[in-house]
Amino acid sequence: MIVIYGHRSFGAVDEQGGQYAVTRFAHIYYMPLIPTSSMWMTGPERGIMIKMSGKSVLAAYARTWGTVGAIACLFATLGGGGIAVGLATVALATLSISSWSWRKRRSEKDVLRGNLNALAFGTYCAPEALPSEFTDGLRARLEARRLGAGAVRPPEDVARFGSDNVDEIACAYGLLTLHKGASNDDVDKLLELKPPQHEGREGVYRDGAAGKSALDVPLAIAIERAAKERMG
Repeated sequence: MIVIYGHRSFGAVDEQGGQYAVTRFAHIYYMPLIPTSSMWMTGPERGIMIKMSGKSVLAAYARTWGTVGAIACLFATLGGGGIAVGLATVALATLSISSWSWRKRRSEKDVLRGNLNALAFGTYCAPEALPSEFTDGLRARLEARRLGAGAVRPPEDVARFGSDNVDEIACAYGLLTLHKGASNDDVDKLLELKPPQHEGREGVYRDGAAGKSALDVPLAIAIERAAKERMG
């Protein structure tokens, strides 16, 4: 009897711009057993080692063992397995099917964050998933980039008062995310992409001080275009 085993990648999730997360598993007969590491794929056969992705791990199990379990429960239900087995069939089938929707980022907010990740960090990967050896020094480089572009407002004010300058938004997003974590209020405010509020303000908040770029397309589309250009 031939036993097929080894290591294999499963659970592709959060694809954007051709990049996505996967998890490498020890497998038997191509069924994932034990997750060993996760990777953010940046191209064919290349990627960045990231922290273990719970979403990718769950997707891998749901798409394989979840499907097998749903089929087994279905046969058991047809054989008189009862209501509990029937409910298990529905739950496993629902999880297995829904896990395939995790392959791509779909919500406007998730896509926007991915594009800002690309502009700020050079990858669509969420910064909280990146290892410290990758993020070390990113903050200093972003700060130098922000000042080099002539941006004088701190990132918190860019989030609070808005901007229509793509690079200023990207730098502010990167600095806020690295400094406070990706779910803080300032990042959420920045993701609203509010129009700049200059009226009635002095100094750095007067008209034109934020580096207005007179965008003639929605700002989210401009950010997406800039991200695609950067990622090539």
